[in-house]
Amino acid sequence: MYRRIYLFTVLALFSATTQHLFAQQNAKGSSEEEVAAAGGAKTTHAIIVGVSDYDAPRLQLNVADKDAALFARFLLETKTVSKENLQLLLNKKANSAAVNAAIRSLLTKKMKPGDEVIFYFSGHGDIQKSKDTANAGGYIGYLLCSDVNIERAYTGAQGTLSFKDLNDVVSKLSQSSIQVSIVLDACHSGQTVNEEGANLLSESALTSFRNTIRYLSCGANQRSFESELIGHGYFTFYLVHGMMGAADNSPLNNKINVNELNMYVYNNVFQESKELQEPNIGASSGGKVVMTVSPAMKLIAFDSLRLNAMQEIKESNTTARSIVVEPNAGLTTLTTAQQDLLNKLNSALKNEQHKEAITFYTSFVKQKSFPADWLRFIKLKLVQQLSIDPQQAVNTVLLGNNNQPSASYFMAAAEKSKLLLSVLDKSDYEHKIYYIYARYLESYSYLRGKNYKMYPVAKKLLQEALAAEQDAAFVLHALGLVAEYQDNFPLAEKYYRQAIELIPTWTYPRSSLGNALRSQNRVNEAIAVFKEVIKLAPAFSWPYNNLANVYYDLKRYNEAEQLYNYSIKIDSVDAATEYSNLGLVFKDRGNIKKAETFFTKAIHADSNMVYAYHHLAELYKKINAKQTNDLLIQSVNREPYFAEGLTELADYYREGPLLQEWKLADSLYQAAISNNPYYTWAYAGKAWGKAQLKDTAEAIRLFKESIRINEDKPSAYAYYGRYFQLTKNYKQAISWYKKGLAVSPWYWENYEWMHESWLKLNKPDSALAILQQAQNYFGQNPDLYNLLGNFHYANGNFTEAALQYAKALTADSSYANAYGNLAYTSLEINDFANAVRYFKKAHDNDPLLFSIKDISLVLIDKADNLLLDQKQAEALSLLSLATTFIPASQSDLYFKTASLYYINGEYKKAIPLLEQLLTQQDLTAGYRYRFMQLLGCCKIDEGNYSEAAKLFEASLTQTSNPSYLGLAASLFAAGQKEKAAEWLTKENKNNPNWQNTNNWSRQYSKTTIQLLQQLKQLP
Repeated sequence: MYRRIYLFTVLALFSATTQHLFAQQNAKGSSEEEVAAAGGAKTTHAIIVGVSDYDAPRLQLNVADKDAALFARFLLETKTVSKENLQLLLNKKANSAAVNAAIRSLLTKKMKPGDEVIFYFSGHGDIQKSKDTANAGGYIGYLLCSDVNIERAYTGAQGTLSFKDLNDVVSKLSQSSIQVSIVLDACHSGQTVNEEGANLLSESALTSFRNTIRYLSCGANQRSFESELIGHGYFTFYLVHGMMGAADNSPLNNKINVNELNMYVYNNVFQESKELQEPNIGASSGGKVVMTVSPAMKLIAFDSLRLNAMQEIKESNTTARSIVVEPNAGLTTLTTAQQDLLNKLNSALKNEQHKEAITFYTSFVKQKSFPADWLRFIKLKLVQQLSIDPQQAVNTVLLGNNNQPSASYFMAAAEKSKLLLSVLDKSDYEHKIYYIYARYLESYSYLRGKNYKMYPVAKKLLQEALAAEQDAAFVLHALGLVAEYQDNFPLAEKYYRQAIELIPTWTYPRSSLGNALRSQNRVNEAIAVFKEVIKLAPAFSWPYNNLANVYYDLKRYNEAEQLYNYSIKIDSVDAATEYSNLGLVFKDRGNIKKAETFFTKAIHADSNMVYAYHHLAELYKKINAKQTNDLLIQSVNREPYFAEGLTELADYYREGPLLQEWKLADSLYQAAISNNPYYTWAYAGKAWGKAQLKDTAEAIRLFKESIRINEDKPSAYAYYGRYFQLTKNYKQAISWYKKGLAVSPWYWENYEWMHESWLKLNKPDSALAILQQAQNYFGQNPDLYNLLGNFHYANGNFTEAALQYAKALTADSSYANAYGNLAYTSLEINDFANAVRYFKKAHDNDPLLFSIKDISLVLIDKADNLLLDQKQAEALSLLSLATTFIPASQSDLYFKTASLYYINGEYKKAIPLLEQLLTQQDLTAGYRYRFMQLLGCCKIDEGNYSEAAKLFEASLTQTSNPSYLGLAASLFAAGQKEKAAEWLTKENKNNPNWQNTNNWSRQYSKTTIQLLQQLKQLP
């Protein structure tokens, strides 16, 4: 059993066509009187709305459309309402334009006193706070149409029918003595948009729609239920059953009054809901007759009603997909000429020639080409078609997703909103909405395009929109974004808080508030806000990313990584930003391979993710200049106004060798500053360019200008300090770093660069003290412990250095920078196993910084030093460990390792290494000669003299100045003394010093030395 709320407010429920009888209540409240319409039979008009299929998937319902269609069939088949007087709007047809137009059309109908109007709504309902004192209790109720946004930003937006607008129509009808019946099914248990809103909506309905009968499906703080078995909500099911005669029992007279119906519906729904739902039907007179059961009505089969209802849903869903103006049985019949005009209009709509379609419509109105009902119908269709893109664009913004369309998409939607304004009258429901949308979407196109120069225009447009609707929370939020992008964070905070006050459940302004606090260096407050958003909407991915950003600022990479990954898990489609941010995490850790992977993923997820282009270009800068240039140019082409993209490209040209590149860089920096004067690195980059051109005065002026405009940004001070540091004015550098820390203690670079400057001034105590100070704010930052490790390493305290590097890995086990440092430290203390292990990890994480070749050279150098210290065993231990992960392509390391194995009598270990070396195709003749000679010596020790002789003989072809000693020794060992003597004669001629035994122990194994001793005895 599924649960659902029905809020039915029925106002003077059914028509005189079926002899609905309304009587003035007598003193005892039990009289039944019939009230005739003035001037003849009563006419009833009905608007039936049911929405199960919302545009927002999270709002989907199960049987709202079925209940509405069932109620419509009941009215039609009992002849309560004629087909031409009934408007049925189901699912996509129940968009806000159609529903509001239908409600307002009631005021254009020709009705007389005593006639009746029935309005039925089944779908979602909600409440939003209002600053307008005219709204009772500070709230306004809404019925949610199919095109509503999921974020509850109702006021000023498309997608709803407000209680206020509905009440205005009801009041005007009541003043004309029209009996109004309203049926509202606006809350659904387990599927409510907002629980508080659902509760408040019930209360609002009780105080709205005066002079009405109210049919409520449940009491306050209750929910209504629906049944999968019967395919309807219990309330509608038993309401229709009761009206068809089942409620006629007290007395049994074919007349059903309010009390009878209330009793019947209450008892059945209360029982079916397990006593959780208590419907209440009340009127000014409990004896008021709401239905007379005719003999014909008794013959209607309920199952037949349900089948016909399903057919209504099927037909409605089919026609809703049409984009053209189709014939309507309820409208005036068209002439052939009029049909031809309609075909031209439809052709324009099919081809999305919306301007042409509007031109057609304008001429139709001017020339009165169609009857009034058709002109209203055509206008409604145009509004519905042209409103799709603007509403989708607004909904896209409201979701707060990262992966958003381009600025041109939002500008196109703004233009369609302006087109709509050319069709709408100021009195139309939609006019104010599209007045707001035109301004909101144009403003957002400037924000999306990061077009700083247009931000004042955006601000003006949004202020105009806000003047039209002061409760438009989404406009307030956009004004916050403009203020934030203009670096006016206190003003941004003010707007965000106003938006939150209006819609406490909307997560986007809360996330934006967290970002504004983060930008003001109010770190702990920002963390608290993001955690609050996560608690409020745990299935919303964006706050996890934002909280991760704060942890990234704090260099708490583990927590940042976990949150970025969790955000991706929640929403793997809109994940480009998270991929890019993960790339930064791994880049800062020193894991360049993973960083590259994530930056590439970000670009694949969203080709407009320009940040990923910048970061990837930074990785490629040292190894692929062309690819770097291509990536940065792509970024600028995608976001031509984005200051960061312009600055990144400028940096690339500034670091080039040509004067014309430096000049191009200068112009790009200036464009960046013009587009965003709050981007501090643009000033710093331009200043460095001026310093490159020997214009020191201008460089300093630019740094100072950056600080003047961005006095609350610690980065402005850090960049100025860095300038002095790199120009070796360390005391000045330190003074600016201190000023940066006074602005905010949360900017890491001020600590790091001040530490470096103290070291340059040979002030190790001060250098250590600043890192200890940083621990108060960056206690989980592996960079901090890595720097402490470097400090102790430089002072020769390798044990303490290793301890600090280990702390870096404790803070973040994926921190690759510590692996390289631990490797060097382990080498210093002769911990070879860990040295090799950490070098391998360092290489795996950053194969550019820790290349196999560089690692090999370091290990060979260490081995040579050990050999000089007569520590042959240690050298062999180190090199043998190295060959477990370094490939044979590093020939020098393998050759040295094989040589040590051989000298130590471990020829069995040397032979496979040498054989691996000799399989390489690109060996030079000199290397091949050395490897063959050594392998020949190993074969001698193995006792394989013939194989040794072959190797020595083959080696002779690889050099013009060979040694014949090995060949002579192998032949001698094989018993071929005469041949051995011949080769030995050649060796004596070329190298008579071979008999000097002082060097033998460093060149030959003991077995080979014994053989050479014998060889010396040959005559």
